[in-house]
Amino acid sequence: MKELKNVMTFEQFSSQETEVIDEKNIIDFFKGTRGLVSKALKNTKDVANIDQAISSAFARQFGKSPDFKEKILGLPLETKVELVQLASDRLKDPKIGSLTLKNSNGKWLVLGSQVAGGAGSVVAG
Repeated sequence: MKELKNVMTFEQFSSQETEVIDEKNIIDFFKGTRGLVSKALKNTKDVANIDQAISSAFARQFGKSPDFKEKILGLPLETKVELVQLASDRLKDPKIGSLTLKNSNGKWLVLGSQVAGGAGSVVAG
């Protein structure tokens, strides 16, 4: 039988020093895009909330193009608030799951993709 190396007992593992977890960031991570967009629209002067809402709303697109994300987050606050409002309008449809941002002739458009299978709600548990 082979000898197991580098195996910790539960007592050894649990006695290690641990890092404190910032619970606020965990809560923010699990909030949905709709919640972040709604929160950002309540205080349109809070740049951090606006940027977080934009990052969440267009996460799929930004993941494919990090340069585009930097460009969008570098826009003036008024433009970013407009993008969050457009995202909010598009997200009113519960079937929309993914948003895409496009600029057509100098005008911003937010396009939405339907959730696969056309699901109108999510059931967890």
